[in-house]
Amino acid sequence: MILTLCKMCMSRKRSLLIPFLVLISCVGTEKFDDPIVGETLVISASETNILIGETTQLQAVYKDEYGVESMADIEWISSDTTVATVSDGLVNGIFNGQALIMAKTLDINENVLMSNAITIVVTEPSEDLALVVIEASKTMLMVGDTVQITYDAKNGFGDPYTGDSLRWESNNPSVLSIDQSGQAIARAEGSAMVLLTIDSVESNMLLFAIGDAGGNMSITKGFTTDHYQTEGMVTLAKEKDGDITLTTSVDFQVSSVPEPWIYLSNSTDANVTLAQGVAVADLTNNLSGVQSYNLTSIQADITLTSYRYVIILCKPFAITMSHADMF
Repeated sequence: MILTLCKMCMSRKRSLLIPFLVLISCVGTEKFDDPIVGETLVISASETNILIGETTQLQAVYKDEYGVESMADIEWISSDTTVATVSDGLVNGIFNGQALIMAKTLDINENVLMSNAITIVVTEPSEDLALVVIEASKTMLMVGDTVQITYDAKNGFGDPYTGDSLRWESNNPSVLSIDQSGQAIARAEGSAMVLLTIDSVESNMLLFAIGDAGGNMSITKGFTTDHYQTEGMVTLAKEKDGDITLTTSVDFQVSSVPEPWIYLSNSTDANVTLAQGVAVADLTNNLSGVQSYNLTSIQADITLTSYRYVIILCKPFAITMSHADMF
């Protein structure tokens, strides 16, 4: 008897044809289907640190809904073209700094399919300061707590740099103050960001959440419109059991667009959010009112300071509708 195995998967953009496989068997004709695993787009780089004027080639691999590597029309994106540009995966270093490189294509439903993001560090080969990074042993504090913030500064050759001018700043000193030695003091419930500037070069932003004397810790902010209005407030809170939750207010209202989603992100850029953010919930059937989500069940190691923004995103078209800056 003849066993014939055939599968054809087609879409508007791409098609895959697996040739007929003819096997001699003593059983009847059967059809075997590969499991659907979902489409993916993954980029990789052999080198992520380049000098100004240098290039590095990134690779992109698209796999269809059956996990089979296939051809796709890919668009490359740089989060900061003043630092690095990208074309056909070739990254060119433009100026000192860091840029996220991503890729995207359309899935079989013509929705945006985003890749992972790769951080490219561009430096100038000189003794001048190129990069400043700050960190703290903890970023979730109670009123009265102190924490020492440390920094690492490097020149264009990657060697340690000692600056002549250091300036520590808190964007909300009534909540978190900081002296010029980098020691921060939690003074009131709320949220704050700390920045260090050395010889005109700024560090990363460090996010802090401060709870009250009773142990309560929450941050409530309103939404800013980017392309479509969102009304109401959103609260991030640390519950008594340690879980992190997100809750919208009773007057919360999202504009009606295809597949509006709540995301957590450290950028308001839709592409960066899709590549590096956390998808919380599809709001298609829940456009208004009080809604609560357990974020710890989505990302086990999440804290109140893991993400700066709550984003309302039109996912199929990669558009940031609105955002709430929690810090």
